[in-house]
Amino acid sequence: MSVFSQEFKVQSVEKALSRRPEQSLKQIAVTLGVGYSTLQKWIRLAKKNQLEKTESNMSKEKSPQDWNTVERFEAIVHCHHLTDDQASAYCREQGIYLHHLNTWKAEFLSESKSTESVYKQAQTKLKQENKRLHKELNRKEKALSETAALLVLSKSAKRSGGKGGRLIAYSDRQHYSALIDEAVDNGARQKLACELVGISARTYQRWNRGRRTLRRPTTAQYSACAQSIIRGHQARNHHRD
Repeated sequence: MSVFSQEFKVQSVEKALSRRPEQSLKQIAVTLGVGYSTLQKWIRLAKKNQLEKTESNMSKEKSPQDWNTVERFEAIVHCHHLTDDQASAYCREQGIYLHHLNTWKAEFLSESKSTESVYKQAQTKLKQENKRLHKELNRKEKALSETAALLVLSKSAKRSGGKGGRLIAYSDRQHYSALIDEAVDNGARQKLACELVGISARTYQRWNRGRRTLRRPTTAQYSACAQSIIRGHQARNHHRD
């Protein structure tokens, strides 16, 4: 025999008395999962103000609104694998309706989606901020490298006798070009490096028109050049033989 809580009885009577005109009392009883005669008995007791007093010796029942988040979650988990009839029986024992359980489940899902959305927005914002910081850091590093390169160029140009002019010897042109190349390799802009030496970028380009490079060859370049010379000698010797 099913045992119904006092809260369930009161709510059942309220639902029966507030039913729509097209609904019969038997339909309400079937929906609630109680007998038709049982529901009639509860209604008679309620009209005599005796329904709420029949279990006055019992502790006060909790209303659905009194259930905290943990209790609601445990109820949802408990009923997850139950059939509708089993879940309804559980709800009756706990003094709640099945629709309360469904409402709580929908609220949990809604909160979960909202939390996930907030997390994604925060993650996107962090990525954008990280990208901005990397960009700013790269800009500052380039500016620092350029400043250092120009400082070195300035000292080297002074040791070489100051700024150049129009009448500059070819050897000096090569020397200044090498200093400018080194500054550019270390992060300086060509225009600023030329201005620091005392020539225009156009003058620098005119000096170096047609040349491949005035920079010091690397070890690999030395090796390649040596191998090319050796192969040339070998080819000539072979031709003589």
